Amino acid sequence: AWYVLRQRKLSLPLLPLDLLRIPVFALSMGASIGAFAAQMLSFIALPFLLLDALQRSHFAAGMLMTAWSVAIVMVAPLAGRLIGRVEDGLLGGIGMAILAMGLLSLALLPVDPSDLNIGWRMALCGLGFGLFQSPNNHTIVTSAPLARAGAASGMLGTARLTGQSLGAVLVAIIFTLWPVASGHGTTVALYLAAGFAAMSGVFSSLRLRHS
Repeated sequence: AWYVLRQRKLSLPLLPLDLLRIPVFALSMGASIGAFAAQMLSFIALPFLLLDALQRSHFAAGMLMTAWSVAIVMVAPLAGRLIGRVEDGLLGGIGMAILAMGLLSLALLPVDPSDLNIGWRMALCGLGFGLFQSPNNHTIVTSAPLARAGAASGMLGTARLTGQSLGAVLVAIIFTLWPVASGHGTTVALYLAAGFAAMSGVFSSLRLRHS
């Protein structure tokens, strides 16, 4: 709180809070925080789900989680080409809706799923996140005045780390209330991650009103 108050008094602040007065910028920041909170919640919870609840080996768990990253790599170029042709808010909203569906499908996994059953759910999450990230970053950088482009770019890292820190703290709270051994903690974390993804999608879609 002291840091924020101090930054508000500076003419060239490290934390450019004045940019949050731009509706599109503020909504994009909110969307980014929600997306990275969802990602961190799931990235911490999923290894416990795969190793403890589903009894996968460390190698198998790592390979299954790789499907998320591979999907991001595959869809990111497509998302980049769609920037300027499709509204960023629409792309981001669709991406976060896909991520939320993927996370819900992971939370609702059957008792003894096959690797394929797990893998396509991971890929669905990566597809949604990849479709969201580039358009959202593009909006954050371009919605600020040209002279403040550097400050807007800096806020990208602030949003990412804020979301990741929030997700990590929430996982710690969840695993305290629902120990991993009970098998419920990972499910609760994935449901909450889906909620953050849905919230991020709402923020992203609201940008269409200001386009």
